[in-house]
Amino acid sequence: MIKLIQKLVERLKYGYKIDENLYLSAPSKDELVVTYGKRKTKIYMEILSGKPDRIIYIDKGAKWLPPYENEPMSEQEYQFIIDAIVRHFERLGEEVESR
Repeated sequence: MIKLIQKLVERLKYGYKIDENLYLSAPSKDELVVTYGKRKTKIYMEILSGKPDRIIYIDKGAKWLPPYENEPMSEQEYQFIIDAIVRHFERLGEEVESR
């Protein structure tokens, strides 16, 4: 399990395409930078030792990173990103919960 997580984190450091317009990178073990088209946002996630394997923390005030920080992020865009991340990790056999 730990080797699988290490391998995944290593892969995510360089970016990982999970959807036609969605890429993930992981600058740290509890943070994902999601690229959606040309814009980026941060998603915070915790890796657990039991079930669920991961928790994704929902941020109702999520914003795009510079230079798009002044553009609003719709609830639909944010939910699409969260759903895509959950589906991605579930395809890898992990149980993911969002809170």
